[in-house]
Amino acid sequence: MNARKTQLKIALACAIAFAAAGVASATQLSEKDAAFVGKAAIGGMAEVEQSKTAKIRAGDPKIKAFAATMVTDHGNANTTLKGLAKDNGWSLPTSLDADAKAKVSDLSEKQGMDFDRSYASNMQKDHDATVALFKDFAQNADDAALRKFATDTLPTIEHHQKMAHELSGG
Repeated sequence: MNARKTQLKIALACAIAFAAAGVASATQLSEKDAAFVGKAAIGGMAEVEQSKTAKIRAGDPKIKAFAATMVTDHGNANTTLKGLAKDNGWSLPTSLDADAKAKVSDLSEKQGMDFDRSYASNMQKDHDATVALFKDFAQNADDAALRKFATDTLPTIEHHQKMAHELSGG
């Protein structure tokens, strides 16, 4: 009976320690890091939404192929960011903001070559901004896990940027 009480006490102590470790792992992001997380999440979701539309509506096979790459790569980055947020107790936006919704809506109203040009232009502008953002946070994020996410994701986004410039001819 004494051995059983000891085992229960050890189990209870372990449970308390694990629970405390879980609470301790929730990190409070600095204001700038929280802003980055929001921008990265919304940007990633917007890339996926625009690219899903482009996979269906684009006329140029190169744009369709690029869009498929965007859905896969940004989908993977979004999943990684969600995992980081869950592991660290960060909150993420769950839907697009008004600007991103307007861009997706505007794109979905276009057809033919106008659609292809608009999508390619959006991807060029979006990736130019995203590369700058991720370069900054790969160097300057306060949170180490967030800095690693930006560093690890940056080469893929830079590759997308190069591809987007080739698609849009500039």
